[in-house]
Formats: sequence, C-alpha cells, structure tokens
Amino acid sequence: MTYDSNEDALLFHQQSNLNFPILRDADSVHIKSLGILNETVAKDHWAYGVPYPGIYLVDASGIIRGKFAEQGYIKRPLVDDILEAVNQLVTASH
Repeated sequence: MTYDSNEDALLFHQQSNLNFPILRDADSVHIKSLGILNETVAKDHWAYGVPYPGIYLVDASGIIRGKFAEQGYIKRPLVDDILEAVNQLVTASH
C-alpha cells in the first residue's frame, strides 16, 4: 500500500514487474487507522504521510493474522520470519 500519487504508483508497479496490485491510500487514511503514520514528519513536508514500514498478513476473510513492523525505517522485519508466518497461515487454512 502506498500513499503515492496514482502516476507514481503505476510507474513503480511497471518498473518493478510486480505480479500483484499496489493499493493506494489517498490521504493516508489506512496508514493512520493502522497507527503506522510516521508523525515525526511535519504536515507541510513533502514526505508527510510516509508510514513506518511494515507487513500485514491478511487471511481470506480479511482478518489480520500477522504484523511485522518497526518504529523506524532502518530496521526491517526478517524475511525468514515473514515466510515462516506465511507458511503457518497457509497450513492453518487448509
């Protein structure tokens, strides 16, 4: 999910060759509701709306089953931890 403009999101999607859609969060509505808005950025700054990085695992019913997020942008969740959680979610759903 991105707070970027439609044009920027489309360009990123095309350049990255992604095989899944990118969701756009106009005005950072979802970012704010998830509590991941980086409020250290002033509202009049170009980077306002930037969320803390994170990954949410959502099941087929739309329920959040896993959350991987950090309070800063430098430290990121470990890929192995995310893949393990995805495998557990897939196994539990079968």
